[in-house]
Amino acid sequence: FFAVCGNVTWEFLWGFVCAAAIVLVLTPLVGWLAPRIGGLDHGDDRPRIHTRAIPRIGGVAIVLGIIISALLFLDLEGPYPAILIGTGAIAVVGPAFRWAS
Repeated sequence: FFAVCGNVTWEFLWGFVCAAAIVLVLTPLVGWLAPRIGGLDHGDDRPRIHTRAIPRIGGVAIVLGIIISALLFLDLEGPYPAILIGTGAIAVVGPAFRWAS
């Protein structure tokens, strides 16, 4: 597999490592931010497995890790800009609808 892909494999590996590092750094920050902006799930509306309030906005760290890593490592020609814009739009619109209701 590595012989077929050549150097392209290393770019994907570094992209993954970069995304993982960004997510690892941002996850505690998002966890800190969640109670300050009302992004906690208290479990009042239906039964939950967790016994205490947990952050509902952890996906923000994941989306930012993906987008930042993609901007750093992808060639932004072809369909990639539209995919990244769509990813960002979904990440913004989803929570906006949740908080609006």
